[in-house]
Amino acid sequence: MMESPAQVLAARLIAMQWLPRKDEQVMLLITDEIFREDVLARLKSCGLCLLENPFAENVAIGLDESSTQAVMGRDTNYISNTFGLRQDAMALLVILWALLIIPKRQKQLNASADETDDQMEFFPSAKLVSQGEIDRPAVKLNALVSDFGGKLAKKQRIKLNLGQLKRLGFVSQHNELITEGPLLDLAFDYKHMASRIIEGALADILQDSAHNPEAEDDLDVLEVDNV
Repeated sequence: MMESPAQVLAARLIAMQWLPRKDEQVMLLITDEIFREDVLARLKSCGLCLLENPFAENVAIGLDESSTQAVMGRDTNYISNTFGLRQDAMALLVILWALLIIPKRQKQLNASADETDDQMEFFPSAKLVSQGEIDRPAVKLNALVSDFGGKLAKKQRIKLNLGQLKRLGFVSQHNELITEGPLLDLAFDYKHMASRIIEGALADILQDSAHNPEAEDDLDVLEVDNV
């Protein structure tokens, strides 16, 4: 039996975990409602859902809400994720998401507001977003250790956790500079997480990083590679 295009894309997403939005089948997924519903139904039949937003360069898959309890609720490690990250690695993931994604998203929201006179929804349509025109924030490893080493772990442990996040595709690293990987923008729901972080414990650090031009200067010589 010949595989349908929806079956092929669902299989590719499961096998690859993420695909770029510019992929031909992913573009069809975004623009063709019938094709999209077919793909979503096939993913849901496996207990999976599509992870996407117009700002992210990629789409990915995650556990569907209906399957979360059965898959993740077997023991006291429910709050952990399907990658088996330890608590300190999860904390590092949240911090890097806050430092790398929130500033980028704020630039994207501002850029989207400048491009339209219409009232902007929280997640504007994809046509309003130009990912390539938004500079990617970067975090220096030494600064990360200096700011959070006392709370997360010692430098060696942070480096080990960082290596795991790199292998999983959440971050990329070039020498001492850490940038987002293909999955970081999809790791958390921005709508629910951003306000808690901005108004919470990381508020001061995020504000300081927003006024620090040093990282932006380093980006001029950064060759970003998705891990």
